[in-house]
Amino acid sequence: MISALLAAALLILTIFTYVVPAEQHLVLDVFECRYVMGYDYNAYLRPNSLYGEVAGKGATLYTKLTDEIDASTFYRVSCNKPCKLQVTPAVSHYLEGIAEKTGWKKPVDGLIKTQVTVSEDGHNVTVKLFYNLSSIQQLIQKIENETGVMMPQYALTTVIAYDVSGKLENSSFAKTSIQTIAISITYGTGYTWERAGIIQVTGRDDSGLLVTMPTIKVVKNEAISTLRTILPLITPIMTAACIVAAIIIRDFEEQMKPKWLKLKSRLKAIDAERIPALEVVLLSSPKDLSRIAKDYDAKIFHVKNGDRHVFFATDGGLLYAYSCPDE
Repeated sequence: MISALLAAALLILTIFTYVVPAEQHLVLDVFECRYVMGYDYNAYLRPNSLYGEVAGKGATLYTKLTDEIDASTFYRVSCNKPCKLQVTPAVSHYLEGIAEKTGWKKPVDGLIKTQVTVSEDGHNVTVKLFYNLSSIQQLIQKIENETGVMMPQYALTTVIAYDVSGKLENSSFAKTSIQTIAISITYGTGYTWERAGIIQVTGRDDSGLLVTMPTIKVVKNEAISTLRTILPLITPIMTAACIVAAIIIRDFEEQMKPKWLKLKSRLKAIDAERIPALEVVLLSSPKDLSRIAKDYDAKIFHVKNGDRHVFFATDGGLLYAYSCPDE
């Protein structure tokens, strides 16, 4: 019983040691880097009775009225901890003819005058874009003359990729954000005899989390680490000790049993209420009783008679008995 309890305790200790983590990861603080981006524009118009000289963001523009569109974008990065940060913009332009199932797309990087400004700390970028509508329409007309096809819609899109890199004390990161401004010209029915269209300027105003990096401290559980080291060493020794202890306890308990009880166990005797009324043959040893029971394929019974324990077997006519004192 004691050895079983020791073995169970060792097993529980082993399971506990490997269930409880040997180390903990504690989040000390979190580094966050956020961005804000947006755009704005002004359209400079020919003399008209609709807007005046300038139309701002959100106004519906017309090709016959618009001379130039000056747009600007901004991109700002802020961090909650000191960080060596650099934002590098890359600007590209392309013109595309848009149709339901057909169309084309053409880079036009030399068509748009672009001015890029990066702040001294590298956190802020401003991109100014100058669109000359006459030059854009001349390119569209040239392509239409060459292809013989007039698309219902054209779009001049500027893509600005902001590559953000940052360095902290023990780590670094690199992310990219995309900003776009698109000037779309839609031609359709219902206009004057001269080819004209509606201009729409769209862009992206956005903000969000650019990167997040937790600072983690690893704390070791020394007690669990020590147990994980020594348990593989002591487990075989403890197991062997438990086995030896169990054998010793079992032998000791066996030795402490009275002689008749050990004999009953060895003969596998069955308790009986009384001794049958048959002619009795007394035997001098339990070995003789065991041999006779085996010869007659008979069972051995046990009954207490006064201060003695009687073990017997029968062959149907005789009763073979061995008497053992009550010790």
